[in-house]
Amino acid sequence: MKSLPSRVNHRAWFTLDHGFATAEFAAVLPSLILVAVTILQILSLCCTQIQIQSMSYLIAKNVARGELVSDLLAKANNGGMRVEEFRDGKYLTVRVTTDRALGVLPKKFSIHLVAETVSDVEPHLQGDSRGTNVD
Repeated sequence: MKSLPSRVNHRAWFTLDHGFATAEFAAVLPSLILVAVTILQILSLCCTQIQIQSMSYLIAKNVARGELVSDLLAKANNGGMRVEEFRDGKYLTVRVTTDRALGVLPKKFSIHLVAETVSDVEPHLQGDSRGTNVD
């Protein structure tokens, strides 16, 4: 009859992996890094979309009220955003667009993000129905 190994020998048998765990970890590590970088890029794109949506909302609100938006336009242009304004009677549409590069990939692999906000124009400003590009 074979005797069962003692607890000490049993633990020692599990700890002697002869480098298998290290090799498996080395094989899995690049995949984990790729997944982490992809998640960070997606979060970055989401943050950029939220920023341009907020910018289009603020610009549309201020222009519809007849307020100055020069500081908002300067902030948008510094951030690489393009702002377009369209008026149709009592409605004002502001479109903010930007291109976002994906990490270290070339510019041709960038993603085009668009945010558009429609607002009612104040009654005393409705006569001005121009379509302008405030780039």
